[in-house]
Amino acid sequence: MSDLVEAIFKKIPMEAIHIAIGGTLSSLTAFILRIVLLGIIYTTLKNHSCLGVRIYPEALLAITLIMLGITYIPGGYLGGLYMGHKIKRRIWLVLLLSSLFGCFILILLLGMGMGYVITYNLEAERETHVPLIVPLLGLVTGTFLGGYSVDWGKPAGGRLKLILEEAAEEAEEGISLTAIKGIGPRRAERLLAAGVRTVQDLLNASPEDLSERTGIPVKTIRRLIEYVKRYIGEVESS
Repeated sequence: MSDLVEAIFKKIPMEAIHIAIGGTLSSLTAFILRIVLLGIIYTTLKNHSCLGVRIYPEALLAITLIMLGITYIPGGYLGGLYMGHKIKRRIWLVLLLSSLFGCFILILLLGMGMGYVITYNLEAERETHVPLIVPLLGLVTGTFLGGYSVDWGKPAGGRLKLILEEAAEEAEEGISLTAIKGIGPRRAERLLAAGVRTVQDLLNASPEDLSERTGIPVKTIRRLIEYVKRYIGEVESS
């Protein structure tokens, strides 16, 4: 059984797995927050004998807007944080796909009746005829906010500190990362942020793992490793 699971995961790109996890995290978070929020609203209205305000479009619109800011956007934000941590390349595309997947899961839960039954039949989205647009807008907005607010693994001090670290390693090892063909300052920064301090680190790294941590395609990393080998050979022969 474990071999079957491992074989399945090998055939599924890691990005697709992260998209599914991020979208599920967004939808479940938003769904739970929705239950809590509408429960609070229902209880408050009931305690003040104001349940009748639900028939007014203005009240229903207000509830919908409150849900947008307190349930859907925070739910998407949490999923976006996960995606920003796991994905480094084509971030806008994976964030969009993750939010769309999360919206699909959330709408599926609501469509099964769970949303309206569990949330005390306030029927805010149903009455305002926006069962899809509001969750979609909230999850997409929150996911992008979360994804782009994350800069995991980058040392404090930003680019200057990374350049200084590279200079120190250059003095120690004799070969700078930027001396290698295909590695400019920006790519060197991404490699340094992933823990690749020297060309030897690059030679010892797993291309697949390094690609996951830097967002640099696996083929590019393998090509860079070949450039390093050639460079070292040229230095040794000269």
